[in-house]
Amino acid sequence: MKQFVLLCLCLLLLVTLTPSGVRAENQFCDHPANLTHNCDMNTFSDSSSNNAVRVVADGWSVWVEAGNPAFDYGGDSPVPPSQRIWSDGGAFTGGMYQQVSNLTPGATYAAGVVWA
Repeated sequence: MKQFVLLCLCLLLLVTLTPSGVRAENQFCDHPANLTHNCDMNTFSDSSSNNAVRVVADGWSVWVEAGNPAFDYGGDSPVPPSQRIWSDGGAFTGGMYQQVSNLTPGATYAAGVVWA
C-alpha cells in the first residue's frame, strides 16, 4: 500500500512539474492542412503605415480604423512569442488579418485566438 501511495504521489508530482508553456497551438500550426502563414507568430518584420513604424508578425496585415495603437513583439505573454497590440489609454479600433486562399465552399474550418 505504501508503494502505491508513493507511486501516486510521484505521478502527481511529475504531472505538476510538466511544463505548461508548451504551445498547444502548434498542433494546428504545424498540421499539414494549415492554410495560414506564420500561424503561431514566430517571426516579425517592421511595417510602416500612416507614418507609424509597427512590428507585425510576418504574413499578417494591420488595419486601423480609429486611434493610434502600437503593434509590437510580445515576449512576456503566457506562450511567447506573440503579437502585441496596445495603447497607453487611448481608444482604438484595429487589429490584424490574413487573407487565406484555397478554401473549399461548404467545408468547415476552425480558427482560434489567445487573448492575454
